[in-house]
Amino acid sequence: MHVCWTPHLKKYFQHTTLFLLLLPCAATAQEKIESDRPTETQSAQTVTRKMFQLESGVVYRRLESGGYSFQHPEVLVRYGVFKNLELRARATAETQKLKSENINRYGLEPVEVGVKWEIAQKPQQYAVALLGHVGIPKLSSTDHDPHKTYVRWRALAEHNVGEKLKLEYNAGMDWSSEDQEQNWIAAFSPLYELSDKWLLYGEVYSFFQKQALPQHQARVGLEYFISANVELDLNAGAGLNKAAPRYFWNAGFGFRL
Repeated sequence: MHVCWTPHLKKYFQHTTLFLLLLPCAATAQEKIESDRPTETQSAQTVTRKMFQLESGVVYRRLESGGYSFQHPEVLVRYGVFKNLELRARATAETQKLKSENINRYGLEPVEVGVKWEIAQKPQQYAVALLGHVGIPKLSSTDHDPHKTYVRWRALAEHNVGEKLKLEYNAGMDWSSEDQEQNWIAAFSPLYELSDKWLLYGEVYSFFQKQALPQHQARVGLEYFISANVELDLNAGAGLNKAAPRYFWNAGFGFRL
């Protein structure tokens, strides 16, 4: 595998590293940050009211059919409006090289805006939420312009099993910008707290589309908490059938203010 370290990508990592080294000095929150990255499974927790949270990272996927996709970076901004409601915006720069179809794409995917609404919660036991995003075609590069608005939605749930193990579940409708088809998604992720600083997690998830083979994938990874407000993450995984990517890796961070 070869990743092209463009000047833009080098600058992104340099600025990110410097920022993360300085950010812990400003940390004030006591509860650990609850991030929606780096797994496909989204947390049922919302951002605390009047708090700002940013999550970012890079994702590389080697495709079974030949070629690859590389997100450099993906950025998610979250803001707590009420106790159980947050506003969200996601932007992703992605390069795709699909050898089997002789397709090369580069640039900004449609910017997505949305909300997460936590509809039920019992602290330290369970939480249930709804998540929705709307993709805006005009806020995208020509290569990634789908020419129509689209919607993503999911039902999110999680519950604690003892003090260190948490289980997260997702089910909903996703959307494929490449062929403009809807995907149904199901995802499951166990998370185990190794220590105050380290979190180990696994994940299995599947995409289902009409008249196409389902995509089954799995991954394992680690999160490291620099402070209660700053986390780093790294994971890797593989497709479980021929329709899924051959393998992939994901690295990034999250912080809140």
